[in-house]
Amino acid sequence: MELGFKRRFKRGPCSLVVFICLFGLGACVGAGNRPVQLLSTAEPEFPTLAKSRGVEGYVIVEYSVSMQGIVLNPRIVESEPEGIFDTAALKAISLWQYKPMIEKGEIRQAENVRSRIEFRLGEPERYEDY
Repeated sequence: MELGFKRRFKRGPCSLVVFICLFGLGACVGAGNRPVQLLSTAEPEFPTLAKSRGVEGYVIVEYSVSMQGIVLNPRIVESEPEGIFDTAALKAISLWQYKPMIEKGEIRQAENVRSRIEFRLGEPERYEDY
């Protein structure tokens, strides 16, 4: 099962596209069920060296969301180019806040949440799918 969330931000020279995929949550559409809901984000800082060299890329991070809505144990699943944006992505995702998952009427910790953060230079300012 894959549920998606897409949000585009623009601040300074980079934009952030976030895709959140929730795996292993079972049926989250019935009464008393709700997947995690992103409440607030922190935009990653675009690494200075990458910006000055015009390097763009992405990072996919997997983590859990606690019953309090806090990101736990974030880890890099994939990044391109490898290692360039990893620290910035982990730092930003660690500050994100969620409304916790509800399953069968009870608040639960969500596992295997994945987010893709894209680092892009020079995109026009746009806010989509808010």
